Amino acid sequence: MAIIGDGKSNIYNFDSLLPLEQFPKGFISKIKPGSVDVITTNPPFGTKIDDVRKFVLEKFDLGHRLVDGVKTNELLEGQDPDKLFLERDLQFLKNATSKDDGGRMVIVLPRQNLSGTETASVELRKWLLKQAKVYAIIDLPREAFQPHTGTKTSLVFIQKVRHPEKEYPVFMAVSEAVGHDRRGNPIYKKDDNGKTLKNEKGEEIIWNDLPEIFEQWKLFLGGKKINSGVPSCFSISSSQIKNDPSCRLDAWYHDPNKNDLAKKMMDCDSDEITEIINLGDLVVDGGVYYPGRHKRNYVVNNENSLPFYSGSQILQIRSFNLKYQPRDYKPAKNHIVEKNWILITRSGSTGRVVIVNEIMAGTMISEHVIRVIINEELIDPYYVYAYLASEKIGKVLMEKGIYASVVDHISPQFVRTIPIPRLKPEKEKEIADKVREAEKKRAWANMTLTKEMKDIENIIKEATGIEIEDELNNSDDE
Repeated sequence: MAIIGDGKSNIYNFDSLLPLEQFPKGFISKIKPGSVDVITTNPPFGTKIDDVRKFVLEKFDLGHRLVDGVKTNELLEGQDPDKLFLERDLQFLKNATSKDDGGRMVIVLPRQNLSGTETASVELRKWLLKQAKVYAIIDLPREAFQPHTGTKTSLVFIQKVRHPEKEYPVFMAVSEAVGHDRRGNPIYKKDDNGKTLKNEKGEEIIWNDLPEIFEQWKLFLGGKKINSGVPSCFSISSSQIKNDPSCRLDAWYHDPNKNDLAKKMMDCDSDEITEIINLGDLVVDGGVYYPGRHKRNYVVNNENSLPFYSGSQILQIRSFNLKYQPRDYKPAKNHIVEKNWILITRSGSTGRVVIVNEIMAGTMISEHVIRVIINEELIDPYYVYAYLASEKIGKVLMEKGIYASVVDHISPQFVRTIPIPRLKPEKEKEIADKVREAEKKRAWANMTLTKEMKDIENIIKEATGIEIEDELNNSDDE
């Protein structure tokens, strides 16, 4: 600030967790506890850096063991700095009066503080809800602070009040994108066909949904209905939080657009599951999409044509009544799929999953099927396929994303949010290898059956002279 010629701003560099009496006199004379209107802060977190100084801990409620959110006389051996900074920031917010509420702040906190089920995290939340009004929570995606740290975080909006109300609305949102990926590279909005969207100037549109969340926040402030969708925005009562045994504050936990199974998976703490990652973080760039509709151009089956599978035909053990389109038919070129792609039916028999094997690779698939192109450097597609295809887990997760117009549909945007459990590498490999072998055998069985059926046709044709012709049907029906 000084470099750009601002001589008015007060910039200080010191340990702000010290007891207040040890603060620099120049600072404390200008900025006193209970006097600040607005604080925006991102305290240090992401590594184990507990403050173990007793002379510091004894000055904080959160430096002591809490019982039902109330400080006891038992001093802790150490405390996370982000928790101490939360209390210190509250101390500096303007005090509320009988007429007016006090100061406001937004703080970035590790998601663990808001969702953890261990006693320390639960007690922290009980303490906070007794101290102030928590009026908004925005869960940020894992990429928010990557590539520097992958810690999942939330924005917590707090206001200092004299006595927190028992009942008030809390705005919540689950952000899906903040403009960059886990490597720090920009990400762009895409349509359901995987095509990058552009603005009126022809520029690619950065995918950052925080402005959309802000628009929903303004509707909330105006007492208007929130248009919940993607990103998911909603409101709940503060009593719903307080009555929950764990006082969960993370938006994900309360999100009506997430089913209970997904929530339990995201919350799991097991040696078998190393982490939970959204499917969208495991695909290549633009790797969840479906192509646009095209005019069908059916031809006879010959060396210059390709099979064209409908959404129902990819689910059949042996596809019936296959149709064919010219190999060089440009309107359908984006419908050709490659080996190891995962296919998900997006309408009709919605949410059914198959993987592209040797037979289906290089063929054309209907636009009624979503393509998922896994980044094989990150995870084996056959493990993901087996998980998504599972009856009691994958199918249940998929069903939450189904919405109805005339027929059921599921969107690529929802598919990207499906949580994928990462197992120990050796277990993932074991599962993937067995599934891969099973799919090879399935492909071999179908090729063998097709060959033998063709032999029967040729024998009869030669023996009887019957001409067997392929039937053409240029209907656009599935």
